[in-house]
Amino acid sequence: MAATTINLDANEMLNSGSSALVQATQTLIITLDEGDLENENGGMLFSFSNMLLDIFGIVDNQDATIRSGGDITVAAEGIANNSGATISTQSGLLDVDVTDVNNEGLLQGNNIDIDTQTLSNSGGNAQIQAVTDLTLDVTTGNVINSNDAVIYAGNDITINTTNNIINQQASIQAKTILPLPQMN
Repeated sequence: MAATTINLDANEMLNSGSSALVQATQTLIITLDEGDLENENGGMLFSFSNMLLDIFGIVDNQDATIRSGGDITVAAEGIANNSGATISTQSGLLDVDVTDVNNEGLLQGNNIDIDTQTLSNSGGNAQIQAVTDLTLDVTTGNVINSNDAVIYAGNDITINTTNNIINQQASIQAKTILPLPQMN
């Protein structure tokens, strides 16, 4: 499916297989009122401009790609991004407002802003990577970065949490990390 602007409004969505492509030459908007967005097995959601994912359930990205030339905004219950999966903006903001982030793949953007209750970035393929600035606001749970995972920003990383940052056999890299967090 390809068009200039695509606005999909449904209960839930499955995009599966290497030939499964939803592509907008401008804006892609997916609104799911009751269920999950399942993008899997080589499926691709792509927008040359901006993308909005307003999902009642979770964004379940398994061995698949969600990519935009502009901004990506995700409002959902959670993100499950496995080790073969990518959610990436070419030059825009990756803006994530979810209850839970479980990343084992690549979350990438020019700038990244993640607001969540819990964040787990775990495994050798797990990367949260901002070309410039990265902000993590984790409200109730720990920030877990483990098992060779990487959290990276070319300039500044700001981590706001009332709980712990657990960086276990992993790395957090930036020019500046603000505020200086308490790590376990």
